[in-house]
Amino acid sequence: MSDFSDLINVYKKRSHISAKELGEGTGIGTNIYKYVRGSRLPSEPGVVDLISDYMNMSNEDRHKLRDYWRIEHFGKERISLWREIETMLQHFRLVPDEAQSYLFEQKLPDSLLKQPISYLRGDLNIQQVLLAVLTATGDGPVHAVVQPDDPHILECLSIAEKSANQREIRNIIRMKQRGGHYADVMRKNLAILQSTLTLALGSDRYTSYYYYTDDTAQEKWPLMSSYVVTDSCALIFGNGTTAMTGIFTKDPTLVADLNVHFDSLLKESRLMVSRPETPSRIIEDYHAYYTLAEKTSPRMRGIVIGAQPCLTPFLTKELCGRYMRSDNRELRPLVEPYLSYLSWWRNHIHGMMNDIVSVDGIRQFLDTGRIDEIPEAYYTPLSKDDRLQVVRNWLVNSSPDNVHFLKEGSSLVRSGLTLTSSPAFFSVSLVHENKFYTFFSKEPSTTACFWDYFSNLDDRIYMSFDEGKQKIQNIIDQLR
Repeated sequence: MSDFSDLINVYKKRSHISAKELGEGTGIGTNIYKYVRGSRLPSEPGVVDLISDYMNMSNEDRHKLRDYWRIEHFGKERISLWREIETMLQHFRLVPDEAQSYLFEQKLPDSLLKQPISYLRGDLNIQQVLLAVLTATGDGPVHAVVQPDDPHILECLSIAEKSANQREIRNIIRMKQRGGHYADVMRKNLAILQSTLTLALGSDRYTSYYYYTDDTAQEKWPLMSSYVVTDSCALIFGNGTTAMTGIFTKDPTLVADLNVHFDSLLKESRLMVSRPETPSRIIEDYHAYYTLAEKTSPRMRGIVIGAQPCLTPFLTKELCGRYMRSDNRELRPLVEPYLSYLSWWRNHIHGMMNDIVSVDGIRQFLDTGRIDEIPEAYYTPLSKDDRLQVVRNWLVNSSPDNVHFLKEGSSLVRSGLTLTSSPAFFSVSLVHENKFYTFFSKEPSTTACFWDYFSNLDDRIYMSFDEGKQKIQNIIDQLR
């Protein structure tokens, strides 16, 4: 027996329905006996719905039966990973506001930070010295090599970023490559993404870099602890047997050596979030994305999740010329490759990508004329008639095979954020406060986890395609 079969039997008994009647009434046949005994599970959620509908289950128990089926069908470990992704998506909706003040309970002796080397023990001491180092005066950058899975350390970084006006904090994150403990690797990388990206997205002075490691003894940069290094001091710390322990040093030889060490590491690392704030950087990013898409998308199906669909491919040449500010001399090199890409997307890629969107997101576009993939500095909002035409163009090219509408109130992401996943790559793009942010990964443990999650989204969050299309048509009719 199992939780799934137990709940069926509770309703069978309550409704005075035999297994034979349940099998015949639902069309499931003799397989119902296996489901009732718990020796077998239905192969798809639609069968679960047939059972709950026939026995007139309450909404709460319908969802419970679905959840029991998902846990037994996919396994607790996968469900646990998916919940972490859901938590991560919640974080993506929130770009950090002003950090809360964090007051430590004790004060370090003033003499501690004046000594050439000091040994620290305890989380509180580490946090106090970390904050003191990060907010110290000086013009040079801070190298922070910290796994951001401790909320107090992350809060220290956030406070320091906001209080040290002249200091850039470079946080170099070690991410694991796919290895033997696959689930552990995915969970670790997801935790890093979740805790780092929102801070990076909301900051001009905090920058995250990442590189992959297989955690072997032969690794070139064996970072067994966390490091914070400035031009004048360094803090090295990690988890001890009962509490965090660390070393604070102002020894000039050691500090200089560590700075050289992390300058080299920085060259081998990649930006976790990029901010192309100039036309030339925008062009470079678009060219990189076009090249990637042309190499990967035609050969595999992908999923794109956003508050609104990817509408830019449905801009005409005339609309691009009118709204993309091509009069700007620096932007002219972008327009032609961009138009070429839009045509290629419409003709080759659109049918290969599955858009998961909300009606509210499309309504927002129709209200504002903003296409979220294009930074505002390089784009003028479309007129009312033109934005209606773009949505009509999108609807004509949409079908149940390439579009899923989210039920109202169940949006996975907030406005301006687009997540793209396939079996080979995962990317996040976001426009926030007129800046364009991107994160891209081809690392298997990250891409596989997101692809697995997006490919198995529970269809309880969707409305039918016809219902979603009709809602959008109603909005168009009201605006005409």
